Amino acid sequence: NYISFAALSEKEGAQYLSEIHRIRVIPSLTTLRIIQDSPEDYHSNTGALIIGNPKVDWLLPLPCARKEVDVVGRLVGVPPLVDEKATKQAVLERISSVSLIHIAAHGNAERGEIAYMLRAKLVVLSCCHSGSGDIRAEGVIGIARAFLGSGARSVLVALWAISDSATEQLMNRFYEHLVEGESASKSLHQAMKWMRKNGLTNVSE
Repeated sequence: NYISFAALSEKEGAQYLSEIHRIRVIPSLTTLRIIQDSPEDYHSNTGALIIGNPKVDWLLPLPCARKEVDVVGRLVGVPPLVDEKATKQAVLERISSVSLIHIAAHGNAERGEIAYMLRAKLVVLSCCHSGSGDIRAEGVIGIARAFLGSGARSVLVALWAISDSATEQLMNRFYEHLVEGESASKSLHQAMKWMRKNGLTNVSE
């Protein structure tokens, strides 16, 4: 489904659930079983693949996506693939061997498929509609589910169109906590609290 649990509250004017709790969503029982059946060392890879603002002739560039991955790359110690260097071949050469995959680019609501087996502990899809897809009996079938089905343990997505600049701010705060050793869910929780505290609440486009 497309329910944003983080944006729910018990009653009008009350705190959002994301202000009180860290929220993680399992899209289906099948996905949960895939994650639980993975060997203990399956997600033990190290390293990161950071992709930002790949050049696509019919799409406008995303300046903040470029700045976002520059900061992320600096925080995790990995140079990002950006602009003309963010090619399909360059991505495929690295995607199966890293622990973290971060993609900051244009997105859409179409279904995606991942043909490679992944060992990433975390995939961050900093793209519009990256949590969208076709609604089936087992929930939403889209690019996020494709990453999970291909072996990724966790995927961070957006349910709708998001502001380029606001996303940059959110991701900067998220990775500041992540590189300090906090879990992905706690890092996101802290980043969202920072956004609200600083008045950055209107992030959709």
